[in-house]
Amino acid sequence: MTDFSVRISELVVAEDWEELNRLCDESELECAMMGVPFKHGALQMLCCLIRVDLVNARFAWQRAKIRGPVGDEAATWDIARALWMNNQEQARRFVEGHEWNPELIPLVARLKVRICARACDIVRAVYQSISQDRCARLIGTSPEHFLEEIPCDQVEGSDKFFAPRPPVSDADPAAVRGKLRHNHDRTMDQLPQYL
Repeated sequence: MTDFSVRISELVVAEDWEELNRLCDESELECAMMGVPFKHGALQMLCCLIRVDLVNARFAWQRAKIRGPVGDEAATWDIARALWMNNQEQARRFVEGHEWNPELIPLVARLKVRICARACDIVRAVYQSISQDRCARLIGTSPEHFLEEIPCDQVEGSDKFFAPRPPVSDADPAAVRGKLRHNHDRTMDQLPQYL
């Protein structure tokens, strides 16, 4: 088991979330074959949430429900539900409001950064310019800690207002065509409402 813990630590430092999730899947299968309870369900769900893979986080939760989740697993699922509902503020409160296992603290810190970046992406998609106070409320942080919490490359502007930087455009023409096609299909789906 110490070899498993060492491997987990190495993957967390390397931020190789896919490999860490694969390792958890293999360990879960081995534990099931040996009849030993799997103790890393929260780790597995946190990996999925960091990768913004809510579908696999849900499947991990379904397996955890059978085991009777408590502690970190239940708290991780609360975060996943908040993210599923696009409630970034509530997800941050769940992250900060739980007493995490020391083994999970690096993953929780990374997830907190990921939640903040996701909230910034949502704000960036909606606003061209926004006050720091309003943006802090939308992201779920205090106005005093706003500039500390968001990634520094996300802000341009003065003390009171900032303009979220637009996302970098895709260099792949196929990806751009796919986005255009998606927007066209969505527009065509809404067309009958206006006729």
